[in-house]
Order: sequence, then C-alpha cells, then structure tokens
Amino acid sequence: MKALKAGVCLLLGFATHVSAGVADFFDIEPVADAGLVFGTWTVGLGAQSRLMEFCIGSANYAEAFSSPPPDLTPTPMQMAYAFGVRSRQANQEFALYLAGDDQQMGNAKLVVSVAFRDVDEPAWMVLIHDRLADDGYLGGFRGCQGRHNAELRLSISANQLAQARAGRYVGLWQAYGQGGHSGLAADSTDFQAEIVVAELVKISGVADIDLGMADPGDDAWGETDFCVYSNDDEANYALSVSSPNQDSRGNFILLGEHDVVPYRIYFQDRSGVDKAVGVRPVQGNGSNTSFLCDGIDNAKITVRVSAEDIAGAKSGSYADTLTILAEPI
Repeated sequence: MKALKAGVCLLLGFATHVSAGVADFFDIEPVADAGLVFGTWTVGLGAQSRLMEFCIGSANYAEAFSSPPPDLTPTPMQMAYAFGVRSRQANQEFALYLAGDDQQMGNAKLVVSVAFRDVDEPAWMVLIHDRLADDGYLGGFRGCQGRHNAELRLSISANQLAQARAGRYVGLWQAYGQGGHSGLAADSTDFQAEIVVAELVKISGVADIDLGMADPGDDAWGETDFCVYSNDDEANYALSVSSPNQDSRGNFILLGEHDVVPYRIYFQDRSGVDKAVGVRPVQGNGSNTSFLCDGIDNAKITVRVSAEDIAGAKSGSYADTLTILAEPI
C-alpha cells in the first residue's frame, strides 16, 4: 500500500501600495443659501454685508499610504486651488434682481461686491465675475477635518438700497474652482442670495413759506416746491399735513400776538391738480427712478389766506409750523 502525500501551498502576499482615494481630489462643500439671506432692509440700516463659511478640499491622495506594512503611515498632501463665483442668470454680473428677473435694470437691480478669503488669512480678495482667483490658497482634506477653511462676503451699498424699488431681490450664482494634484480637478456648487427692500417714501427740498405783507383786498399766498421719491412700482404715496394749531375738523390757523387767522392748504403732485388738504391724507404720485427726482421737483404745497380773513384780523405778524408726512400706500 502506497502512502499518499498531500502538499499544501500557502500564499501570503503583501501589497506594495494601498490607495485611500484618487490622486486628484477637489471638492467645494455646498454653500448654504440661508446664510446669504439679508432679510428686510429699511431706512437707517445702511450698507449690508453677509458672511458664509464653508469647506474647500484640495488634496493629493496618490501616496495615501506607504508600505511595507505594518506601518501604513498616512501621507496625503494638501494642494493649492483656485476659486471663483459666477452668475447663473442671463446678465453675467454680481447682482440681485427685483423678483429674480434678470432683465431688470436701473434701480430694480442691486450690484453686489463679492470677496473671498482663506479663514486663516486676514486679507480679502475682491472677486471678478467668472474669473478664478489664485492667491496661494491651500485646500483641506475631505470634509476639512470638521472645520471650515473658506469664507465668502457679499456686500451691498447703502446708496443703492436707499434708491432701490420695493420688493424681493434674488441672485442665482455658482461657486466653482479647480485644484488637486494636477490643479485641474474641478467642482462647483450652486447657491442664491436675496434681500427684501421695504417700502420707502422720502421728501426733500421743502422750504419755508413767506406770505409777505398782506395787501388789503387781496388773498395772501405762498408755496414751496419739493421732491417726493417713492420706491413703489407706480411711485404712489399718501401725504398728510399737520399743525399744532390745527383744530379737530382739520382747519389750519395762523397765530398772532393778539389774534388768529384761518388759512387753507393745497397739495399738487406731478399731475398738476390741486387737492385741498385737511384731516385725511391725499394720494400723490412722485418719482421711483431717482432719490432726488432727477433734480426736478414733482410736488407743491400752497398756502392761501383769503382777503376776507385778512380784512377781519388785527395788524401784526402771524405764523404756523407745518409737518409734512409722506407714507407708502
């Protein structure tokens, strides 16, 4: 009987290289829209800025582990990257548009300044639309190890906001860039920014009214022309005039040292029609294209004292103080 021999071959191999990922790694973490919602702007708030931090990863994982085992020492490398922002709307610029309509122009569009920085560096880089900025930025590994390493800043000037039409402004943008080992690995993320401009009415250019010396038998009158700006779509507003000497029925009174003289007030907007002013506000129509009405007054207050009331008053000087209030409708 022959003995049978069985042989067992044991094979144990060691890999000379274990890769933790692709060599060219570049990733822009989604930018949260919520951080770029400016809220509602109204008079007195001034210029507006919003900041948003996020993660940009740029690394070389080609030599992620060394060999032979058992060391398996991680040796990935952080790599430089370039970063930019561009619009996803028809007009290729950094802007927010009234109702998100990118065909809006003039004061229905808000131009935005966009700046970028590495959070570990104090200097901001003002970005040019659709142009990559490369200022020696060094990306993080995947997830940036739990911390943000990049920051965007969006800014809108106070002057623009003060002259903007009322409503919600929206801009649709994209953050993009490239990096990794080759410097050509690319990624992008879409985001939007928005702000609401509250209704605003502004009066400018009102002057004192001097009725002069009254002539017997004639009415005494005077007027002041001024500008009313409204950011309403139709430039409408409500105007009221009040005085500490006004009675409950809305009658206006000039006070003298020994007597009083009643008078009337009339308001005229750019329609050219006189409207008597009393207790209730009157509606007016102004300018919604220029804060200062393009230098052309579009409203007028006229004060008139009748000859009869003058004849019945005692001699002397008479005066009153008026408050003109214009409000959104």
